[in-house]
Amino acid sequence: NIDLRLKWPNDIYAGSSSKLGGLIVTTTNDSSTAICDI
Repeated sequence: NIDLRLKWPNDIYAGSSSKLGGLIVTTTNDSSTAICDI
């Protein structure tokens, strides 16, 4: 098991100090469908 946490706005950390990366999320609408890209 890995202790993962998120730090605003987009950082991903393992434990308290090891930064693994970041997230970029975009969303679009297509009439009645919401599309989320990560």
